Amino acid sequence: MQATKHSHHKAKRAGYAAAQNLLTVISLHRASKLPSKVTSQFLREGYVPSGDVFPVIQSLRDLHLIDDSDNVTEAFNELAHVSDNEYPEILKALLKREYSDIFARIN
Repeated sequence: MQATKHSHHKAKRAGYAAAQNLLTVISLHRASKLPSKVTSQFLREGYVPSGDVFPVIQSLRDLHLIDDSDNVTEAFNELAHVSDNEYPEILKALLKREYSDIFARIN
């Protein structure tokens, strides 16, 4: 069987966590209230509804804010420590970079 040019690339899918839940986790980190390992147990402790925990964790992984072991990445630390004035633009740039294929289709 001959390989197609797309066979080596994993298709990127857009995260599907509710924006408010994702922003809650980012806000926790900006307030220095997020542990270095983001566990489902921690998120369920009043921050994210139980049924939404997996989508939030997956979205954080997709955005490279946590790694595959759920540890906070340097990129997430950087996002957490930018000024309030810089934060919206940096978050917007992160989303556009990670979901560039989506933005390319709508522009």
